[in-house]
Amino acid sequence: MAFRTVTLPVVQRATEAEQEENQDPNPEVQQSTREKLVDDRRRNLYGPGADEIFGTSEKEPELASNRKIRKQPRKRRKRNQLTPHLARMMGEANMLYSCSEYQKAVDILLEIVKQNPNVPDPYHTLGLIHEEIKQIDKAIEFFMIAAHLTPKNAQLWTRIAEISRSVGDKRRAIYCYTKAIRLDPLDVDALWDRTLLYQELEQTSKAIEGYLDILSIKPGDIQAANELTKIYNKTGQHLLAVDVLERALEKEFDLNLANMCSELYLEKGDYQKCLELIDRARSFVEIAHLPIELTTNCGICQAYLGQLDMAKANFSKVLEQSVETYGDLYYNAAETCVAVSEYALALDFYDKLAMNKTYDTPALWLKQAQCHRLLGNKEESIRLYRRVLGIVPNNVEACLYLSEIFTEMGKMSDAVSALKGYSHTEPRSGMEGTSGTNFTSDKDYRVSVHQGFLHYSLGEYEEFLAVCLPVVKDRTIISIPRTKRRKPNEEPDLVPPNPVPKRGRYYNEAEFENDIVHTLGQEKYFRLISSTCKALIWLGRGQEANPIIKDCILYFKYVPGLSADLFHKALYLGAKVGFASGNFKASCQYISFLCTARPQCMPLWNFFYKVQTKAGRFTNTARFLTRLVEKQKQVQEPQSIVPIQIMIGNHALLTDTYKLAIAPVSYTHLRAHETGRNLVC
Repeated sequence: MAFRTVTLPVVQRATEAEQEENQDPNPEVQQSTREKLVDDRRRNLYGPGADEIFGTSEKEPELASNRKIRKQPRKRRKRNQLTPHLARMMGEANMLYSCSEYQKAVDILLEIVKQNPNVPDPYHTLGLIHEEIKQIDKAIEFFMIAAHLTPKNAQLWTRIAEISRSVGDKRRAIYCYTKAIRLDPLDVDALWDRTLLYQELEQTSKAIEGYLDILSIKPGDIQAANELTKIYNKTGQHLLAVDVLERALEKEFDLNLANMCSELYLEKGDYQKCLELIDRARSFVEIAHLPIELTTNCGICQAYLGQLDMAKANFSKVLEQSVETYGDLYYNAAETCVAVSEYALALDFYDKLAMNKTYDTPALWLKQAQCHRLLGNKEESIRLYRRVLGIVPNNVEACLYLSEIFTEMGKMSDAVSALKGYSHTEPRSGMEGTSGTNFTSDKDYRVSVHQGFLHYSLGEYEEFLAVCLPVVKDRTIISIPRTKRRKPNEEPDLVPPNPVPKRGRYYNEAEFENDIVHTLGQEKYFRLISSTCKALIWLGRGQEANPIIKDCILYFKYVPGLSADLFHKALYLGAKVGFASGNFKASCQYISFLCTARPQCMPLWNFFYKVQTKAGRFTNTARFLTRLVEKQKQVQEPQSIVPIQIMIGNHALLTDTYKLAIAPVSYTHLRAHETGRNLVC
């Protein structure tokens, strides 16, 4: 296949003579002509260029050359630089300062400041001079001016902070440290100093932030982790404290941090983790050289986990230590032994503590007496309690426990006399509803209640009321929930039915944490109210029992976290008190509420009908029973309707409406054959 050759255009070359004739005497013109000829040849050979195709303007270089050239900004002289004349004056002032001619130097420096107040050097030198002559306040002022004129000088800010801290100006020191830290965020020394100042000013949150910043720069800083843990532990943030220690131990294991972490695990009750940490500590040291603190904590964990043999082995190592040095470990081990019912081992620790004068105190004797009592050594416990009362006659625990021991031994007179040595502190004034005896603390009425129960068990009801009635009527030691306002002589309304699950919706449990119920316990408080009401009724003072039982019912109804059974018992006691004192209206309300809550209980219905008969409220009774039947049908509890139908039938028979009695008696016969047959007969 023959390829076609491309014919190129013939270019006639000019002769040298012609070139010489056409040569322009101006070389620049010749150069431009030559370039034009070259461009024409290139265009003839290769066609138009890219600039011609894409339309690039040939005037663009001309436009670029015609643009105005911006003038460079003239450098301004810095305001904080000295003129040559002032520089010479500054040098002279420095020479005078070095020669201790402070007054002449101050005069020159003040003249420099007068002529150029924006220069930091004279202020700095003035600060140095006043620091030398012990005028620290003025020195700090001049240093502060110099620092603000050179705000990027971190060292000057740190120096001002140190001087301010030395004179007790902690807030100025914090301000200066903050300036220095902004310029150098990695300055750990400044962070430490500022954090310590926050701690001294009790700014806990900022101190925590400071320690966290230190740990972010140096994660293995043991001292920072230690201090941060103490703050968290002091503020009750135990989980955060544990987290800090765990992270610090991952970076670098330290026995002091391990001990702190183990104690926090003990407070949380996480005994298994505590044992794992102590096992990890054993890998760093030999078992014989394990710190005694970790050995004690290991024994405590093992005791609570049921590993008593291993715990006793660790506790035996504690008994080998000096009491003066490790008395706190003795107490921790003894309390653990008491908690796991190892009273004999606890006595070993307490007896060794008693050999030291520092720890041989009435508080220790009480613990020894309690252990002897639980071990059955009553004579020894009596001796120790009397020893306590010989030093502290008004010790409540000793009085109560000694009286309880005599009660267990059947020595009632000794039990009463053990409480007579206790005397109340100064009473408060202006309390309503009391009869002469006032109580300043829970210890006072604890003794009074115990003494009252002793009189009650002996049948001495007058003495019982003389001691316990002021306690029951004292409104300062019990928080009675507020109820809606009622008209005069109007009985309290109980909202039926089923109020028990909703009792905690109106009141906060924290409002009732420190009253007599939480101090004595729910059962003991109800026993006190019940005994007081019974004693009043037996002595013919039943009207005084009505407000007492009413307050008790309101308390058990509205305070959250209390027993529902005790609330029902209080209602039944209120119905009994109302019936015995002739307050049948209140008794009807209480027993109606109980019958609504427990419709299957026949003894309640028997007492209900007894109260209704005394009150003569037959019409209200019929309406109440009818509504209750309809409600029980809605909840589909047919067995609970049987007692109600029996009551409806008996009510119809008593009111001579025999036709109305047929339906309930028939229903009863079908649902409960034995009960219905007996009642029909």
